[in-house]
Amino acid sequence: MSCFYILISNCLEKKCGAKINDYEVATVAYCDDLVVMSPTIGGLNVLLEECNKYAQDWKIQFNAAKSAYLEFGKYNNNFKVKLGNDTIPRTTCVNYLGLPLGNEVDKINYLEGKMKKVERALYSLHNFGCKANALSPYTIAYIYKQYCQSIFKYGLELIEMSKKTLNELNIRQNILVKRAIGLSKYTKTKPLFNCLRIESIQQLYYKHKIFFVKQIYKNELTFNIFNYLIEYYRVATSKNSFIKQIYEINNVISVNNCLENLKESIKKIEELFNIVNLGLLKSIQFVINFFYTNRNYIEMYKSLNTLLNYENYRTKIGLNNECDDLNI
Repeated sequence: MSCFYILISNCLEKKCGAKINDYEVATVAYCDDLVVMSPTIGGLNVLLEECNKYAQDWKIQFNAAKSAYLEFGKYNNNFKVKLGNDTIPRTTCVNYLGLPLGNEVDKINYLEGKMKKVERALYSLHNFGCKANALSPYTIAYIYKQYCQSIFKYGLELIEMSKKTLNELNIRQNILVKRAIGLSKYTKTKPLFNCLRIESIQQLYYKHKIFFVKQIYKNELTFNIFNYLIEYYRVATSKNSFIKQIYEINNVISVNNCLENLKESIKKIEELFNIVNLGLLKSIQFVINFFYTNRNYIEMYKSLNTLLNYENYRTKIGLNNECDDLNI
């Protein structure tokens, strides 16, 4: 690790890397994964030459074919980025530590792949008894949260999703869980998930942004850079930034600044996705506990489907307009 520190120090000394305010961010490194950044092609090649010298001195080899060059802004096909005598190929998206950096299409494909892994993970447990008529809905929900939903959580604090994408992924999760439990896909999801303590995709998405800010605040360097970016993006027009996602949370939980009290912001996000009809929650709990204890699965699913029937649910909470609650 001390040897790798030498490379980072040498790159910083070149003073041609990217900068955020007064901070040099020529390199970002995690173990053997290295990102080199510069505002100019010339500066980038200088940094890569430093990497090549380091490799020769320490008798290691960086593989240009397994590296990628990503440009933000206007493309110029005449630019060449070289590592030693080898040219690094240009791409529109790269994966760093398992997370996509690049265009929106690749990000959507990444999220699609993650959701498919979640679905496959739950379906793969079907033959081991994780299914209706075998396990309690509480047990299935616990297994889903621990071994399936956790796949989707990785990197969620950094990925930006549109409201349309959030809604589509949420519907897929709703159908997946209800199918595993043995309920109709048309049953109401929100009270069921409240009872089983399963968080929606939207809830996970917003909470992980706040969790990430809590980590940022623990380090002086990231804290100062973050505060600078907050001021910068107050006037910037870019739509793809973590700061913009924080502003979105302000609108969602109806506050001026969700960063003033992170604990309170988490609480408001949770309240947003909780239902106030505690009687309905107790009814769901009673049905599951009573019928599952007596191994009367047919009556349990029949009663749950009746309790969570969409029209019955709307009547219970007094909704008169279909637009009042769309989280089916």
